[in-house]
Amino acid sequence: MRLAELRGHATNLVLVVLGAILAVYMLAFDRTRLTTGETESRQRHVLPAWRSGELAEIEIQRGSESTRLSAAGPETEPRTWVLEQGGERVEADERAVGELLSTLELAVFERRAADEGRAGYGLAAPRLVLSVRMGELGYTLRLGGPAPSPAGGAYLELEVQPGRGGARPAPGVMVVSKALCEALLAWPDRLRSRRLVPYAASRIASLEAKGERSWRIERAGPAAFMLGAPGRAAKVRAGRREIDALFAALGRIEAERFVPVPARALAARLTLGIGLGEPAPGAVELQLGASCPGGPGLLLLRRRTPEVAACVAEQAVRPLWVGADELADRFLVAARPDEIYEIKLSSPARSIELARRDAGWHMRPPAAVHVRRIEDGAVLRLDEGLARGLEPAGVTLRAAAVFNVPPKDVRALRIVTQQGRQKLSRTEDGGWSLDEPAGAGLRPDAGLVAAFAQALGRLEALRWVADADDGSFGLGEPWCRIEADVETGDAEPARTLGLELGGEVPGGYYARRQGDPAVFVAPRGLGAMAERWLLDRGALLVDLAAVDTVSVTTGRRELQVVAGQESWRAEGAGAGAEALGRQVQEALRDLVAEGVARLGAPARAEGFARPRLVVRVDFVKDAAPGRVVLRVGAGEVWRDTSVFYVRRDGVEATFAVAQSRLRPLLELL
Repeated sequence: MRLAELRGHATNLVLVVLGAILAVYMLAFDRTRLTTGETESRQRHVLPAWRSGELAEIEIQRGSESTRLSAAGPETEPRTWVLEQGGERVEADERAVGELLSTLELAVFERRAADEGRAGYGLAAPRLVLSVRMGELGYTLRLGGPAPSPAGGAYLELEVQPGRGGARPAPGVMVVSKALCEALLAWPDRLRSRRLVPYAASRIASLEAKGERSWRIERAGPAAFMLGAPGRAAKVRAGRREIDALFAALGRIEAERFVPVPARALAARLTLGIGLGEPAPGAVELQLGASCPGGPGLLLLRRRTPEVAACVAEQAVRPLWVGADELADRFLVAARPDEIYEIKLSSPARSIELARRDAGWHMRPPAAVHVRRIEDGAVLRLDEGLARGLEPAGVTLRAAAVFNVPPKDVRALRIVTQQGRQKLSRTEDGGWSLDEPAGAGLRPDAGLVAAFAQALGRLEALRWVADADDGSFGLGEPWCRIEADVETGDAEPARTLGLELGGEVPGGYYARRQGDPAVFVAPRGLGAMAERWLLDRGALLVDLAAVDTVSVTTGRRELQVVAGQESWRAEGAGAGAEALGRQVQEALRDLVAEGVARLGAPARAEGFARPRLVVRVDFVKDAAPGRVVLRVGAGEVWRDTSVFYVRRDGVEATFAVAQSRLRPLLELL
């Protein structure tokens, strides 16, 4: 009996051992085989497989130039990459690396080439050789001569590295499109980062200039720097605007082309030392010399391992030639006017507190309630609105839900505030149309309207306060009235939801719904949405694909940009033409407003009598709208965001655009 049991166990043990051996084989020896899913989904792809998690190395050989891209760190995503060119380790452009990987992953061939021998395809001396290693898989691509069709296409050979190819038969020589051919040839130049000062402003602890103008600034706080210079007895505060402009200029310096590091010491016109703080303290030295050898621009040498020499556009480094007098802060307080949101004026007799509300100010009432804590007799000072929650009321234990309506059932919205009236109706396709206000170029913002319908339909009270208004909640003359027509589509009849918002309280506003006298606190976010115009924030965007030329003007200075099929270029900018053109293109692509600040004609305070910037965009023939003109006015704080006022000709509204979106255009001239 015991022998039979052992025989049964022996059979199980043998099966377990065989299973373990098979698993080891699958893991160690079968990783080069392609899965059924890979084989079926990548029939037309240039590379038979793509395993991003196992991607280890890419090598590119173009003529005598060699480029190697190696994955660093653990085999997890997102990966970090080490770039070597000509045997030298250089900084990789992470965005360009990502685009290269995407190109290789998605690359497809047009057709397999007829068997005419490698010599007939120009593969004996390929224009480019690219090798990819992914774990146990490896492939080599060779780009040969031009193919008769499609236009601009070329021959591409796929070679499976020995023991690394997988089970799918390699397509051998393929014909690929012009776009893929050009992309492969361009990658060696694009992978290297052209940013010469790739440090965030928050990391810069000090800057020291030596040369034609000498000074030193040192960080004295998160947004404060102290300035010293030869001949100054004491340090003074550096201006925020000036420092911001200096850091912005440093961040925009890009290499037009790289050149060999000079063997002899550079006769620098300006030397700029950069002290770096956490997380990796250190120092960098920039030396700006005379004209760049062999072409336009200035020679810039970055003294930090590895050293880098490059030609840069003179216009890009011009802001660095600044003197100590220009950097000194002459304002009473360091904060910019648009950053100040509270002011308190105090004297022994009285005090006044002011707080921003949009473009204006309001005085805060000093209302407070004192409450004694029984346990220890301590007296606490509470805001009057919060103290009301301690008063007994029949509504105290009500459920939080005020409305419970799916946003899709909201068919119309009517909002009346001190700034005006808005009326929106649901369209047959589920979108929204604008009934009021009326004005040229005005249309609703689908995202804002949908968010408002969601907030109203699912409204919950922060707390219930009183059974009815006693005249102290600001509901006698509410600053906001909201109505929403609701249709469920069922047997339930259509109905209207109504809401009134009154006085401000910590966290929100006193409110009551139509047909119910009880008072509750509605979230501040609902009030913030109700008092803004729910109008299209993308009204300033243009169709970049149809742009012909762009003119950027400030004062008496003007920059003309021509939009080409391959790139945008600034006229008369020399080596920096493409960089400036790209800067204009990216700024226009990012020109989304925070919202509409005002309807109708511009107000005097908005600064359009003398705009600080005018952008004229002309489009290719027969492309609507022919010309778009954007005007940038004064700076202001709008809904806690530093903005510039912007208007578009033909649209009866003033838009608030974050200053960060417009600075690339303002700093062009």
